[in-house]
Amino acid sequence: MWQKSAILSIIICIILYFTTYTPFISDNVQQIYITISHFNTRSEDYSSYDTINIGFSLFEFEQTKLNEIQLKHEYNLTAIVHYRKRLSYVKKMVKYLFDTQLFKEIIIWNSNPHMNLALHQINTDLNMIKFIRIINSKENIKHKIKYLACSQANTSACFFIDDKWYRPYYIKSLIASFYSNPNTLHFISNYLNKEIDVLTSFSWTDHGCIFLRKYAQQHLNLINKYLIHDQNLLHLIDELFLIWFNDIPIQLNIDSHHHSSNLLYNESVLAIRKLQYSLQRDRFISNNTVFFRKQNYNSSIYVKSPSFNDRFIFFSNVLPIYDDHKVHEISLHNTWKAVDGNLSTCWQTNRTIYSDDFFAIDFLHAQTNITFVLIVSHDRMIQANLEISISFNGIWWIPYESLRAQFNEGFKSFRYIKFKAINNHSNQSFQVCDIQMISKEKTLTDLQ
Repeated sequence: MWQKSAILSIIICIILYFTTYTPFISDNVQQIYITISHFNTRSEDYSSYDTINIGFSLFEFEQTKLNEIQLKHEYNLTAIVHYRKRLSYVKKMVKYLFDTQLFKEIIIWNSNPHMNLALHQINTDLNMIKFIRIINSKENIKHKIKYLACSQANTSACFFIDDKWYRPYYIKSLIASFYSNPNTLHFISNYLNKEIDVLTSFSWTDHGCIFLRKYAQQHLNLINKYLIHDQNLLHLIDELFLIWFNDIPIQLNIDSHHHSSNLLYNESVLAIRKLQYSLQRDRFISNNTVFFRKQNYNSSIYVKSPSFNDRFIFFSNVLPIYDDHKVHEISLHNTWKAVDGNLSTCWQTNRTIYSDDFFAIDFLHAQTNITFVLIVSHDRMIQANLEISISFNGIWWIPYESLRAQFNEGFKSFRYIKFKAINNHSNQSFQVCDIQMISKEKTLTDLQ
């Protein structure tokens, strides 16, 4: 258990160039400060070294920032807010969405047929009103709303939120996740099935999701074709969306809640039966089915969680489920526990650490001089043997290496940082308790 291990506080500061170890503060608390900055400006003869890792160039950093801008232009976003009865929440959410300046337009879909919603009821700010479009529906079409509203958006992608779910702390993280891989589905998930201990890909999309408009239009075609005689099943179309899309969505897990396992089972069986029927009927005509026949690009499957302050995403390749024939206690291995701002909760892997296992942090966009504290409670030898790598895109990684305690300018900027095991660690697990961003004003002395 993490309480029995020495707590390691590791400060990764991209502002100094030396590493210091502080003595034990108490019998069970040990603080390790790893600092990396004041980059060496002296010329040095490295001819005696076989290879020198110089990190990323200034050109690569500038190209990354340019690519971030291009992605935002190519995949601009519409925010869709579903209004049912919580007008105060809608007003708060619309103001927050507008203030982020991350959306080209905001659509409010009013599914209350007894109320005709008007702009002045949302806000009287003229600068905000011109970004808002209200659609008053004559009937409540429930879960079909997000796909119908998105199909009418003036942008290539949509963010959807329900008026009962005012928790904006993950919106920036979800959008950053989307821009890292626009061609798949991105969801906030808090689904935990207590009976079978499984976090599921069949998430409730009302908690927050982003997907391309063309996928919404595609799903409407499927619904109109395969549920035309089963209108009573429209409440399941979110789960059908995830299965029929033929891909594993990228999920950001937050604190878990429990729902009925019967609903999960029934909707999954229904979706698979509809898919099977279509593929069997059209098996001799390869282009006749409207279902996705090829898996969308999402080769890496990680478990992820946004930080409680929406400043970064914590993720790992060590999934909470690793044996299909074994029941797992998922609640103990939710990555949210590493970033919920609570030192008393820790994310812990539920199996032995193997070589190439890792945990990592996505700081949402390429940045310079990032400073943060990583608080872990796994064994000190595990942390000492982790390889640190940085990346701009999460695909191409550069190992972080030092020569005579000197670190060059190429490691000053990055978006992702990864801590990877280079050896197997028998009967040991990763245990991460907290990650804290440090403001530029704070010094190493203040933290100690």
